[in-house]
Amino acid sequence: MIDILNKPELKSVLFKLPADKQPAFGIMTPQHMIEHLAMVTEFSNGKRTSELQKSVETSARWKQVLIYSDYEMQPGVKAPFISENTLPDLKCTSLNDAIDNLTDELNKFEKFFEENPEKKVMHPALGLLNFKEWVIFHNKHFAHHFRQFELI
Repeated sequence: MIDILNKPELKSVLFKLPADKQPAFGIMTPQHMIEHLAMVTEFSNGKRTSELQKSVETSARWKQVLIYSDYEMQPGVKAPFISENTLPDLKCTSLNDAIDNLTDELNKFEKFFEENPEKKVMHPALGLLNFKEWVIFHNKHFAHHFRQFELI
């Protein structure tokens, strides 16, 4: 089980990830995966905004399955805002810098909701999520990518 709120444990796991580790599925490198997690975390901490990319009905169904069930993201799942065949340019200078940036974005996420406890923030595919829903989403999303690199 992943707990994004336990950042010391999260960092401990991530710092064991070799920069040249090949994924069990997908095309991401370890650093791309970490930067991807940080970018998605930016949606939940107010740094990045998005419109809903799906219909209200579709996002409500997806939210019900992903947030309110034991469903785990499967290999091959595609985010509606990410290119399928190309990797974005890396933003951080190293894998360790990317891990530090991810931790910083998670800290901003917690601070954002400490200051705005009743706020709901748009997820591009799931619609408006509150703090608890974002934690559930992030835990499942992180677990998906940790499985991608055999960290869990």
